[in-house]
Amino acid sequence: APYDLATLYAEDAAAARATYGGPPLRDGVISSYGISPSPFTPFYEPVRPSVATAAAGQSLVLLKGIKIENTGTVDLTKLTVEVYLVPRRFSLDGAILLRKVRIGGTIPPGEVRNLSLGRIKLPSSVPAGTYYFAFVLRDPKDAHQANNRAWSNDDVKVAVR
Repeated sequence: APYDLATLYAEDAAAARATYGGPPLRDGVISSYGISPSPFTPFYEPVRPSVATAAAGQSLVLLKGIKIENTGTVDLTKLTVEVYLVPRRFSLDGAILLRKVRIGGTIPPGEVRNLSLGRIKLPSSVPAGTYYFAFVLRDPKDAHQANNRAWSNDDVKVAVR
């Protein structure tokens, strides 16, 4: 699958903890795709903009959602997701903040939540260029910050004119 990474997700981490135990851990993971169930294996659907080209100041819709997963052993609460335009994948250098989304409620250990981001307005100050999307899970109490960022796929971008 194009989204397979060398990462332990919630069910993998739960199995390891059930076998070996360990101290309480607060850890959320963010991914640039959502999951739709199917009879055999789930469908992994990347977040995509509703348009391939947009003018600065225009709105677009991010189709599909992103995935937030609790791979830790304690509840996740008071989380925020930030959505950015970025000139290069895997870097927040030159990032342009588009939106902050507060995640309500609690995400218990092992739970996966798809988060719809909906309509997003591009700032009128966005310079012309081609951009990817970056998603940052903000949780200052998270024990493992390295998995709190996700980037859109190489083929998921928007050209701003």
